[in-house]
Amino acid sequence: MPEAESAVSSTLEPCSIRYCIALMKELKMDLQKTAFAQISDCVLALSVPEIITQKNVRTAMEKAGFHVINGAIFDPHIHDAVHIEETDRVEEDRVVEEIQKGYFFGEKLYRPTKVIVSQNPCQK
Repeated sequence: MPEAESAVSSTLEPCSIRYCIALMKELKMDLQKTAFAQISDCVLALSVPEIITQKNVRTAMEKAGFHVINGAIFDPHIHDAVHIEETDRVEEDRVVEEIQKGYFFGEKLYRPTKVIVSQNPCQK
């Protein structure tokens, strides 16, 4: 019986992760739309239920062993550089902007973070 439960569990985990990622992205987009709409009316007030829901989903994902990748220094093992920005504002090989969040599931890389990486303007 434990083998059957393990097989079901391992089959459902990727589906659950994809669902949670999609839900987090949708909630973030809803929050941004709400904020932008209210900024244009000179009022900034985010929807409390949406913030609470996003926090609850994030907490549930973390309890399941799912973690967001963090890191300011570019690491090709966990980051996917989608663009290189020439700048002297920050050191070389620093994450200038995060385009799409990346995730670990336990110790395993689930999806790399898509980033813009800094490069010194003098080097090519």
